[in-house]
Amino acid sequence: MRFGIAIGTVLILAAVVAGSAENEQTAGVYPLDHCIVSGKKLGDNAVTYVHEGRELRFCCGGCSDKFKADPASYIAKLDKEIIEQQRDSYPLETCVIMSEDEIDPKLDFVYNNRLVRICCRDCTTDFNDDPAKYIALIDKAIIEKQK
Repeated sequence: MRFGIAIGTVLILAAVVAGSAENEQTAGVYPLDHCIVSGKKLGDNAVTYVHEGRELRFCCGGCSDKFKADPASYIAKLDKEIIEQQRDSYPLETCVIMSEDEIDPKLDFVYNNRLVRICCRDCTTDFNDDPAKYIALIDKAIIEKQK
């Protein structure tokens, strides 16, 4: 009987760990080395919070609370920093949707903490219809660029 309980407990714990790993993998990893609220460098005690599929890290619980009180303003600030950080290393020189069309820098946007560059507003709709498809194309371009 104890063996059955032990096996059941192990299976439940494995499912919980797998679920946690899955959530971490689907959240866009926080790309900055500092807290978006305070600007302080993140330390070993950084607070992690997932907001609408995006991982965020804060220097402390107080900053996490400030973010939760006004997420829109901090997301706008975060997106601006992510675009600046990732623009120079972006692997494509043309729109990820319309592969031959020139990118319009005014339309750069962030999806799950990753820069996406497109040519026109219509491409935003196409991207949102199947983001995994276009993120895979960006990933493929990154791999090609690294070869």
